[in-house]
Amino acid sequence: MIQSAKSKMETVVSEFLGDLSCYPGWNDWQRSKARYVLATHPDFPDHDFDISPFNFSEPIKQKHEVPLQYLELVRAADALAETEYYFRRYPFRDLPVSRCNHIVNICEMYFSRFYQLCERLKKYLNALNTLATKTHVDVGNTIKQIKKTFDHELRHRNTITHHETFSSRETDLLWLYESQLQDSDQDLKMEVRYLYRQITRDWARRVRQKMEVVDPLIESVAKATLEIGDFDIKGDIEKLKEK
Repeated sequence: MIQSAKSKMETVVSEFLGDLSCYPGWNDWQRSKARYVLATHPDFPDHDFDISPFNFSEPIKQKHEVPLQYLELVRAADALAETEYYFRRYPFRDLPVSRCNHIVNICEMYFSRFYQLCERLKKYLNALNTLATKTHVDVGNTIKQIKKTFDHELRHRNTITHHETFSSRETDLLWLYESQLQDSDQDLKMEVRYLYRQITRDWARRVRQKMEVVDPLIESVAKATLEIGDFDIKGDIEKLKEK
């Protein structure tokens, strides 16, 4: 079985993070970071414990930024894929969150994920270009093409952010049904649930369809990174130790 570029990148990132354990002071800083997180617990004795950012040498700082931003890009793609399961579950029975509002909220989160994906991709490609020695990615043109691909979703994201709450004919109909719903009206209750399932199944299908575009995008990015990037930091660390 041929190993995907994404899988290879996961190995490269894992090895890179493992090599960082040899960087002077890095392990101590990681322990301090864990202590900083634990300091939020009420039983932790040192609530005022603070931590400063870790400063790498310039060559390693550039190389560290690429795996870091790659992980953020993958997380953005994963977060988009996860919206399918938000659509498929209604966890607010007997709580003051209507089915219509639940769908609207998830739709707005779904649209926002595309903006996040584009921004993470732009930041990642810029980081990759600082590391590349020969081939560079045309970031502006790449992002322009990606935004064109997700134009529909990005337009909705702009509308819900700057103008008005998301709505559609289907969600408006669901709102109308729910606004007329009485506890004794079992027929309308069934109609509400049926319509809710129809709408959420359609949105879950949309997420899967979009991931058929996003997954190959991440694979292409991983492939380009393997071809362009140099993540070997062992030599840089040895030079630091010699000083």
